[in-house]
Amino acid sequence: MIYCHNFAMNKITNLISPLLKKYRYRKKADPFAQFKQLRKNEKIPLAEKGNVLILPIRVAPVSNLFEGIYGYALKLAGYRVHGLFCGQTLQKCENQTSIKENMFNCSLCFYEQKRFIDTFGISAHYYSDILNDEKLQSIREYINSKTTQSLLSLVYDDSLLGNQIQMAVIRYLLSSKIDLIKHKKIIHEFAYSTIVSYEATKTLINILKPKFVLLSHGVYSTWGGAIEACKKEKIKTIVWGRGYVRGNVLADYNDSYIFECAKEPNEYWENIMLSDIQKKQIKEYFLAKKDFTRTADYVNYYEGKAHDMNTNMYSILQKNERVKFALFPNIPWDGTTFSSSQEFGSLDKFLEVTLKWFIEHPECDLIIRAHPAELADRYNLSQERVKDLINHILPVLPSNICYIGPDDDLTSYVVSDLCDINLFFASTMALELAFAGKTVIQTGQSMISNKGFVFEPQDIQAYTNLLVKAAKRELFMTDIMKERVEKYAYHWIYKRHFPENTYTHKALTFTQYNFNSSMELAPGNNKVVDWFIHKCENGLPFIWEDNA
Repeated sequence: MIYCHNFAMNKITNLISPLLKKYRYRKKADPFAQFKQLRKNEKIPLAEKGNVLILPIRVAPVSNLFEGIYGYALKLAGYRVHGLFCGQTLQKCENQTSIKENMFNCSLCFYEQKRFIDTFGISAHYYSDILNDEKLQSIREYINSKTTQSLLSLVYDDSLLGNQIQMAVIRYLLSSKIDLIKHKKIIHEFAYSTIVSYEATKTLINILKPKFVLLSHGVYSTWGGAIEACKKEKIKTIVWGRGYVRGNVLADYNDSYIFECAKEPNEYWENIMLSDIQKKQIKEYFLAKKDFTRTADYVNYYEGKAHDMNTNMYSILQKNERVKFALFPNIPWDGTTFSSSQEFGSLDKFLEVTLKWFIEHPECDLIIRAHPAELADRYNLSQERVKDLINHILPVLPSNICYIGPDDDLTSYVVSDLCDINLFFASTMALELAFAGKTVIQTGQSMISNKGFVFEPQDIQAYTNLLVKAAKRELFMTDIMKERVEKYAYHWIYKRHFPENTYTHKALTFTQYNFNSSMELAPGNNKVVDWFIHKCENGLPFIWEDNA
């Protein structure tokens, strides 16, 4: 079933890689070229601290700039830094989606891998250097011996790779629905990428014996396969990612920060005493998010909508005094991938249970406000929309259920103000509304899970019981919940995210470095860089200290 990668086509497109690079940076700054210019008077110390392994695997300019900068800083701190790269070995990877794939992607990425290695002075290792043709062929044969369905729950070398394969396929399709027949080839290709990434990482770890491993995301076929290898070899792994809060950085150990935030010990934040100044900071941050002319976060889904409300829809929603519930769904593929809970395994399941309840309770109103990022020309391209899921469950909406599309001028903030209860599968907005004192029910997993300030039913019966209680106007945030959300909001915004002070970006597009020489990344010259490396070396939680 596995189709060999088109190496002949790559050889052709590789020839024009310099032109592709030139086209990429025709209207924006080139971070690799600029960093090379900043490498002046270098004094790289002996690598007496041992090896560190970074896993860019594939290279895109800003997405992997963090590994490059911090990899260089680790060299200046006395480590030998190694990097693992695909090198055009994979058939499918996270550089592609079903609506963003062309013959030039692979060649440009491969060219950028070589530039990354040269720019930051990384000791390079390619998949094809580690795994010979015989090994790669055995992986193909192994996958072909499995049923397509079994690959989505695959246990390989006592490691659960099936989840990573499934997440990779969902991300590629931009859909939470996988058709085992229609998508068979895609499933096999991502299974190949996952196992190859797993085997290459595992082999390299055993060769290098690194002090720790640094990578982004920690999910999907490439990074996901790699992190499962790290778990297998019991090697300390730091997974970083860029949060919405001003585009600053999140990091965790040994699994994706997306999942680890839900399991973070409450003792990290619940005993802090906030000053009046700190409380004011939180309020100002959330107020800035509502001001669509400002950029509190690196994305602004409602730009231009602040003064252009859908007044007709607003008046319709105001028409009665019935109990109103607002539902704010995720983008389907994204929510299903990252926010599934044991009882609510998908956004689809959450919607099905919710819609059924409101059909049975016509005395209550449900207002569904689709995620604004569903728009095809916004930040997240999506083939599958929540309206598709709703139509499949309930083709004709009853009079007590209202759907508001992603492009409607009636924002989520306005909808929430009109409603009594706010329903989420999982969302960063749930924290924002809870901080405002609004009652929130969440059925999926997110960073606010297990924190004690939103209602989190553990099963369907508990969920419907909460809906019944809310319908009677008996479900409210307690004073203790309000105190907890205030503390956690500060922790999440100002402690859990740490500043990215080495370079400036706008909506994840690199603009400039914030230093004049690469030697400014050496120990003692940048407090954030020093702080991060200290945490990595000592296994300490990545909680930013204001006086760091």
